[in-house]
Amino acid sequence: MKYFCILILLVSFLNAYDYKKVGDFKTSQQAGSWSSFLNDFKTYKKECVANTYGGSQGIGCFIESQLWDRELNIIYKKLYKSLSSEEQKLLKSSQLSWIQTRDKTFEFQSKLFDKKYPGMGTMYSLMRAAKADELSSFFIKSRVMLLEKWLLLKDLN
Repeated sequence: MKYFCILILLVSFLNAYDYKKVGDFKTSQQAGSWSSFLNDFKTYKKECVANTYGGSQGIGCFIESQLWDRELNIIYKKLYKSLSSEEQKLLKSSQLSWIQTRDKTFEFQSKLFDKKYPGMGTMYSLMRAAKADELSSFFIKSRVMLLEKWLLLKDLN
């Protein structure tokens, strides 16, 4: 039994992967372009999934939606600071409405995933995490792109 426990600890140690956090990635501005920003993450995600052997340990690899959320906050703050007080109120109201829509959208998405991935084995958990991150990223990225377009419109004045 003693050797079995040591073996389990050794295997766990060898399988440990050094997951990155959102702060470990450059922002889009630091990366210089959206494509560079995305390529850095895509490279990490492939490496991460490969090194966590495709099981539930790979769930921590799917943080793209968190990266987009960080970008959203950066661009929102830039845009907000560039507006008059009346425009700021409108933007804030718009953003709060979007957050409510986002939360309801993700709640609905979760219900769909409950049906699509009913078994919560390691394979299903990983597949669900990957799809949830993909769809959530798409939703948040759309808002980021809209905020950026608004910021560009504001800069043209």
